[in-house]
Amino acid sequence: MIKICHFSPSTAIDHYLRLCLPSLLKYMSIVRILYCKVRVLTLLIFLCRLCFWCPQEIFISGMKLLKMVLRIKHVPHTHDKK
Repeated sequence: MIKICHFSPSTAIDHYLRLCLPSLLKYMSIVRILYCKVRVLTLLIFLCRLCFWCPQEIFISGMKLLKMVLRIKHVPHTHDKK
């Protein structure tokens, strides 16, 4: 049985990153393939690195950014077809 309340902050962050980073990498590759937005990709990589010393506000803003990227994914891209 996992007792999450006994995690130290660093263990909790490490555990969260293991869950979170694969998803971030997956969505970064989606962004790269569909939109080629280098700035978004760079910003997500930068946020991944910040997560290692991760003040909570930075991590929350990173999650907000990821949600924005996911919203972008659902925008119809009719102007891309020529």
